[in-house]
Amino acid sequence: MGSQFPKSMIREEKILDMAWAYYQLHVERRLKFFSFFIAFLTVLVGGLSAILSAAQRNFLMYIWGAVISVLLVVCSLTFLKIDERNRTYRDIGRDVLRQIELLYFIDTTDYSDSLRVFTREQEQTRRLKKKSGSLFKTIFLAFACVGFLGIVLSFYGLFSSYK
Repeated sequence: MGSQFPKSMIREEKILDMAWAYYQLHVERRLKFFSFFIAFLTVLVGGLSAILSAAQRNFLMYIWGAVISVLLVVCSLTFLKIDERNRTYRDIGRDVLRQIELLYFIDTTDYSDSLRVFTREQEQTRRLKKKSGSLFKTIFLAFACVGFLGIVLSFYGLFSSYK
């Protein structure tokens, strides 16, 4: 007694629009998070640098240096995890768009191959063996290392101020 629905109740153009909007949302979100990360942590690193250079055996300044350094590490690792999530969602959108390309550009003429943007991008990325994710991850971890270095310098200054 079940009713028979057509195979697809959504037009192909709507599917493409939804997939593109999903992909675009996560690409933009990832870039906005990264831009915010760079701006915010650059301010923290500048503050840490100013505090540690002006500390000169001041107990409270070294404590603030340690607090900012811990904040640097925590923010770096948090943004790294947020970026991994955004990258996963972006990849889901890219895979859907790649499948749409494969469904609708069936012939293998040179013209249709040039229209397969996402398929070509995947092949070139695989050939180059480089991904933006590894570059972003390196930057996140570099800021975390600056935070660890700040912790070490803060505690070194803190303990050497008691001599």
